Amino acid sequence: VLGVLGANLFNYLENPEDYSTFMQDPIGSLFSGLSVFGGLICAGIGFGVYAYFKKIHILHFFDSVAPGYILANGIGRLGCQVRGDGDWGIVNVAPKPSFIPQFLWSDDYAHNIINAGVPIPGCEGNFCTHLVLPVYPTPIYEFIQCALICIFLLAIRKKVTHLPGMIFAVFLILNGIQRFSIEKIRDISDRNLINIAGFHLKQAEIIAIGMVLVGIVLSVILVRIYQPKKA
Repeated sequence: VLGVLGANLFNYLENPEDYSTFMQDPIGSLFSGLSVFGGLICAGIGFGVYAYFKKIHILHFFDSVAPGYILANGIGRLGCQVRGDGDWGIVNVAPKPSFIPQFLWSDDYAHNIINAGVPIPGCEGNFCTHLVLPVYPTPIYEFIQCALICIFLLAIRKKVTHLPGMIFAVFLILNGIQRFSIEKIRDISDRNLINIAGFHLKQAEIIAIGMVLVGIVLSVILVRIYQPKKA
């Protein structure tokens, strides 16, 4: 519940126009244009409160959640790719290198669910459009990134058992880098940018930078707290 509400809250802060039809279709509005980071932050707060009252070590708790979350995020992006919900990249009309499959290079998102683009000749009914120019299939890129991060977190888990919270700290750093990098080639035509010190950043980019910084600070603190004392 907190994940859905948080995802809507952060999406509303960035795209309030998405809720202009809330009274006509409240369920559709609640599950359209969700912010992944909003869901992560608000659900994370809920998990923290739950762990506190259940007397679960909160750092161990978040360590255990991190690999599963990042993998679930990647799998969710496959849903974005299959249905074509507008979560795609910028236009890519560059020649395709021979060693890269077409589905990894560009996509016109035929039959996308937001009816973006132009009509498909001969197609009738709903979802009969495709983009005029092909774009980067960023959801696929995110799935690959998230899967690799998950594998890495699982690979290091036994090596950092003596540092509770370190897996979560590494997750914050890698997830922040992953999201910030993908935002550079994602379509932002419908996004409101935030001006910070002369830089025009998306909400996701700001949160991603914050995640990296928090992850770095947390990892340094954990090493100082738990490193073995010298004889």
